[in-house]
Amino acid sequence: MLSSALHVIPKTATRRVFALDAFLAAAGKLDGPDYHSLVARCLDNNAADEKSFNQWLYQALPVESRRCKRLAWAHRAADQRLQRGEWIARWKDETPSERTCPRVFFGIGDGNLERRWSAVFNSRKSKLIHPGAPWLAALRHWLPRLCSRNAGVAGSVGTITYDLVTAYALNVQRPVLLVLPFSLEKLAAHPLHHLTEGRLETLTALTCQGLGVRCSKTSRMICRDRLLACLADRHWVLDIRRGGNLHHILQAQYARSPRTLLVSRPCDRAAQRSANFELVKNHPDGQILPDPPADDASVVARGCTTPAGSPHAGILSSRRIKNRHGFLYHYTRSCPGPWPGQSYQKYLLSLFHNEPFCAHTALHTLVRILLEQRIRASFKLIRGEQAVVSWTSVPPWQLQTLRQWNPALIRWTFEPYGLAVRKKLVQRCGAKPAIYAKEQDFGRLKAEDRFRYQRHEPHKSSWKHEREWRLPHDFPLQGLSKEDGFIFVPRLEDVRCIAEHVQSPLPLLVLPEFGIKD
Repeated sequence: MLSSALHVIPKTATRRVFALDAFLAAAGKLDGPDYHSLVARCLDNNAADEKSFNQWLYQALPVESRRCKRLAWAHRAADQRLQRGEWIARWKDETPSERTCPRVFFGIGDGNLERRWSAVFNSRKSKLIHPGAPWLAALRHWLPRLCSRNAGVAGSVGTITYDLVTAYALNVQRPVLLVLPFSLEKLAAHPLHHLTEGRLETLTALTCQGLGVRCSKTSRMICRDRLLACLADRHWVLDIRRGGNLHHILQAQYARSPRTLLVSRPCDRAAQRSANFELVKNHPDGQILPDPPADDASVVARGCTTPAGSPHAGILSSRRIKNRHGFLYHYTRSCPGPWPGQSYQKYLLSLFHNEPFCAHTALHTLVRILLEQRIRASFKLIRGEQAVVSWTSVPPWQLQTLRQWNPALIRWTFEPYGLAVRKKLVQRCGAKPAIYAKEQDFGRLKAEDRFRYQRHEPHKSSWKHEREWRLPHDFPLQGLSKEDGFIFVPRLEDVRCIAEHVQSPLPLLVLPEFGIKD
């Protein structure tokens, strides 16, 4: 059992490291290698009491006398961490040439490292998760089998794969080892934290990041993956990019100490860029897992399982749209991550179990609005404290004047899905045109008009082309008639999907007749 390479150190030594860590967090953080070198010296010092430790610290660091109060505070902080049940582990067989950083690990929870651990490795994937992706289909099929064996699950948080594996393992109550890329204190702020509460008898959280460490995000992620590869006894590789960080980390680990290796077969189009087969070729006992059996439910493109048949009776012809300038339009977007009000855990499990509409596409957002009979106000990308519903006077047949690819958000700024409602009805509810102004003008606006503010500084921020209107609260759909608006989608199969799941008096308009495509 490779995780037995670590052992928990005695409480007296633990208290010294906690005090040193708290002091460095307040007095000045150190880079990872320097920090862990100092911690190793602290452990080797074997100070018999607090006074001896303070004297060693004065010699080890340039500490002015005015910091004596800070040092006393550090000792109190150490006692608090011990009371919370935190502990410290270090390598049993210290080899400084290979393990100069990290030297110690901060932990909380079970602390039983004498288990066999299985870890899942997958290169970073897009935030827009396709529920039929081969790697996700393989995860659905093989992870329950991996969890059913006599082994715990070693994982982490921060990428969709790590989060999926962690959420599933905790949900089925398997022993879990979390290797964190941040300090233990930050675990409480992670969306999966509530899953870990009350689970300390089967959960171990471990990190090399103390409060006094200063490491870049990139180095923390690489160190997290390297430690996970070292501590896990069984590796399952889903889809690793050739030449990426994970590829190099796993190659280096197998050169030092091979593990049990299970590899999924990458999809054909990814085979050339995948390192999966290369890892197996260089691993004497590597095993390629069979492809999971075909499952129609896991290959649904948009989460709609509507059979082909007669489209919705309320399809609207463009010729029947009278007074096209008399509408305001609310466009829906894909929603990577949880719906508003949905917990991160429920989102992950819905994705893992391939529940309907788990992909959270723009079509799914539209169906959710129609099912709830409400367009929810949102704070996203809005200045101030007032949630709003955004509308535009630009119709979907002029979508090309609005639509831009946003590489930061990995999506289009507008997608050809949404609702049209007569302008008079939206105005009657309180909607008003956005106020496009400079940053310094925001404070000059009346309090009741600040929800309308949109920054406008050409060449830096220019959004006037969106011709936006804003409503400072939810917009209810109850009571709308077929004359009050319509639903628009880009494809006929989207009409069938909506008709299968939603009953709405609003007619549906298919956009391809205007040359609009998804």
